[in-house]
Amino acid sequence: SSPRERTRQMLTFVLPIFVQKGLAFLGEASIAVT
Repeated sequence: SSPRERTRQMLTFVLPIFVQKGLAFLGEASIAVT
């Protein structure tokens, strides 16, 4: 597989985790602010 395809596979795997952590972080941040 080409490097481009491998990068896309990695992104497809990592992105949901990254988004989930980001949302959790935003949730805690907004709770801390209010």
